[in-house]
Amino acid sequence: MFGSKKSAETRKVDTLIGRGTVISGNLKAKGIVRIDGTYEGDVFTEGDVVVGEDARVKAHINCENVVIAGNVEGNIEAKNKVDIRSSGAIWGDIKAAALVVEDGALFTGKSVMERKEKEAKGSLQDTGKETKDKETNEKDVDRKKGSEGGKIPEGKEKEARGKEGKEKPGQKDRARESGKSAAGTGATAG
Repeated sequence: MFGSKKSAETRKVDTLIGRGTVISGNLKAKGIVRIDGTYEGDVFTEGDVVVGEDARVKAHINCENVVIAGNVEGNIEAKNKVDIRSSGAIWGDIKAAALVVEDGALFTGKSVMERKEKEAKGSLQDTGKETKDKETNEKDVDRKKGSEGGKIPEGKEKEARGKEGKEKPGQKDRARESGKSAAGTGATAG
C-alpha cells in the first residue's frame, strides 16, 4: 500500500495518540503518526498518518499518505494517497495524487487530484493550454477570413459544400441569384 509491503497501519508507529487521550495543539513529526483518541489542531508529518476507528480529529493534516478509519473534520493534503475506509468520515477538502473511498465511507467536501511533480513534467497538462490557445486563434482567423466578402477560407471548400463534398441543397440557386457560380469563380449565370 504506500510503496511498501506493509501498510502504515502495520508498520512501526513513531507517534501515538491513544484511545481515551485528548490533545489540543499542533503536531510536527517525521515518521508515522497514529491517532486513536481525540485531537484538535494541525498535523504535519513527513511520514504517514493513520486515524483509527475510534478517533475524533479536528485538524488540517499535511502528510505523505493518510488512512482514515475514524472521523476527521478539516482539510487534508497528502503528497501521495488518501484512503478513506468504510468506517471513516471526512468533512473537509482533500488534495492528493490518489484518492480511495471504500463503500460506506463518508466524504463531504471537494477533492483535487494532482499528479506527483516528476509524473506531471512533460505531460499534456503542461502544454495543453498552449495547444488550446493556438486552436482558438486559428478559428478566429478562419472566422475573419470567412466574413470578408463571402470568401471561403482555404481548405474549407469541402466543409462549405457538405460532408461528401457535394453542394448543399439550394446552394446553386443562391449562387445564381447572386450572379456567381456555385464554385465561386465569379462567372455569371445567363
